[in-house]
Amino acid sequence: MWLMGFNLDHNEDMLHLWENSQRVSLEEMHRSIDYRQLCAESSNHRSKLAAGIAKACISYGLLGRNLSRLCAEILEGENNGIDICKSYLSLCPNPQTSNLSLLNLPKSRAYQAQVDLHRACKQEQSANVTEESVWAAVAAETSAAVRQDLEDQASKPLNGVATQICDGYEHHQIANSQPLQPKRAHVELPVRVDFVGGWSDTPPWSLERIGCVLNMAIHLEGTLPVGAEIVVRSSEGILIRDDAGNQLHIQDRRSIAPPFHEDDQFRLVKAALTVTGIVNPSDKIMSSTGLEISTWAKVPRGSGLGTSSILAAAVIKGLQHVIGGDESNENVARLVLVLEQLMGTGGGWQDQIGGLYPGIKCTTSLPGKPLRLNIETVSVSSQLVLELEQRMLVVFTGSALLMECCRKL
Repeated sequence: MWLMGFNLDHNEDMLHLWENSQRVSLEEMHRSIDYRQLCAESSNHRSKLAAGIAKACISYGLLGRNLSRLCAEILEGENNGIDICKSYLSLCPNPQTSNLSLLNLPKSRAYQAQVDLHRACKQEQSANVTEESVWAAVAAETSAAVRQDLEDQASKPLNGVATQICDGYEHHQIANSQPLQPKRAHVELPVRVDFVGGWSDTPPWSLERIGCVLNMAIHLEGTLPVGAEIVVRSSEGILIRDDAGNQLHIQDRRSIAPPFHEDDQFRLVKAALTVTGIVNPSDKIMSSTGLEISTWAKVPRGSGLGTSSILAAAVIKGLQHVIGGDESNENVARLVLVLEQLMGTGGGWQDQIGGLYPGIKCTTSLPGKPLRLNIETVSVSSQLVLELEQRMLVVFTGSALLMECCRKL
C-alpha cells in the first residue's frame, strides 16, 4: 500500500484490508495472463494506429515514406485489413489528374502509394502494372533534376523520356554540327569502394532528401580495370564490341531507342548513345560517318565495385570527346544518372563519382531541380595511403549484387 502512496498509520480499516488481502506471487500472476489474447489485442491496437496514420498520410499527401510497412501492420489486425486498404485506394491522389505540386509530392511517390495498397489488397497484377509507372516517373524526375529540359513524362513510356533527353540541354551542343572527323578516344577509370552512405545517392531518395556518401577510387592489381575506346570510322553504322568477344553492328542508328530489354548485353552502350544525343535522327553529325565502340571491365559482374556505372561514365566521356561535347566529370556524372534510369537499373550517382574523381571523397547531394552535388576531397596522409595499399584486400565472394535486383527487394 505504501507503494501506492497510502499512509496506513492512522487508517485502521485500510490496514485491516491490506493484512487480509489475498497474496499473489509473480509466478501465479504470469500464469493468469492470457498471452494469446494479449498479443491479439496488441496487434489490433497497432493495426488501428497504423490505419489511422496511413489514412492521414494519404489524405494530406504525406507520402515521403512508403506505405508498405503500415499496410503490413493493418493486415495483422483481426479486423478486415484488406477492406481497409481497398478503401484507402480511393483516397490516393491520382498522378494523372491531381495537382501534386500543391502537395509537394512527386508523381513517383503517388504511384508507389498505389503499388503498396494494391499489394496489400492481394492485387498483384495491378501492382506490377502501376510499378512500371513508378520507375517511369523516377526516370523523368531524375532527368529533370540533372538539368535535362524535360516536360512531365511520368505517365508516358520510357521512350518518351528518352526523346526528351535527346532534345535536352546536352543535345544542343552537337546539333547542326559538321560530320565527325576521324578521331579516337581512349578512357580508363578505376573502380570504387564505398565506406558509408551507399543508397542515399539513389533516386527517388536523393531527389527528396539529402544524400551523402564517402567512397574511394582504387586500382586493381595496379591497373585501371574499366575502360572504353571510341573510334570514328569513315563508314556508316555503329559497331559495338565487349571484352567477352561479343559484338553488334547497327547500321541504322535510329533503331536505337529505349526501353532497353534487361537481357540486351549492349543496352549500356545504347543508352549512352541516347543520352549524348548521337542517335537523334535529326542530327547530321553521323550522316556520313560511323563509330566503333569497344568496352572492357576486368572486374566480375555484380562485384559491388560500381563497375556498370563507371563503365557507362567511360563510354559517355569518350563519346563526348569525339563529338566535341562537355566531357567534364560533373556533366558525365549527371548523364550517367540519366542513363541508369533509361536502362531500368535505377542507380544513383556515387558509383560514377567514385570512379571519375580520384582518391577519397565525401559527396553530398541536395534535393531539388537541379540536383546539386558537392564533392569534397578528403586529405589523407601519405602514411595512411601506404597502409591502405599494403593492407587493403578486395575479395569477390562469387555472389553477384545487381542494382536492378536490389531495387526490387
